[in-house]
Formats: sequence, structure tokens, C-alpha cells
Amino acid sequence: MKDKDWENAYDQNKLPDSLLGLQRGVQTGFGKSIYAITANEKRFDLFNGINYGGNLYVNLNGNVGFVNIVGHELYEQIVKQRLVLPAR
Repeated sequence: MKDKDWENAYDQNKLPDSLLGLQRGVQTGFGKSIYAITANEKRFDLFNGINYGGNLYVNLNGNVGFVNIVGHELYEQIVKQRLVLPAR
């Protein structure tokens, strides 16, 4: 049974200008978009970040830094896909 409460549980927020370079780098390097989100209700405020549907969703109310969350989610994707990153 699908829980309809979750359909609109989060709002998308504008990413601060200071993080636009990070957003472009992740899009260019990994092909993933970053979305800043906040929960509509406290009961939905359950995670700092998630990699879902090929995109990264970062909770602005999270208790960890935004860049740390993005890095963690990218690392999990690299491990999952066993990607080999090019040497510098």
C-alpha cells in the first residue's frame, strides 16, 4: 500500500549562490543534479541526504554540512557502481 502522505513531504529550495560551483561540478563530473530540500513536517525530517532517481537531495535542516552530505552520497554511488575515477 502506498502512503500518500509522502507525496508532498518535501519542498525544493533555492541553492545558495555559494554552492552553485559545487552543483555544476557534480553535474559535470558525475551527471547528477543536486536539490536542496526541507521537510514540510517534522515527521518527514528523517535524513540528511539521499541519492534517489539519479539525483542528490540534501536536507537543509540536516545536522551535517551540505558539502559533506553531497560527498557522502557521491561516495556511496561510486562504491555501488564500482566506478573507476581517472587519475590526475
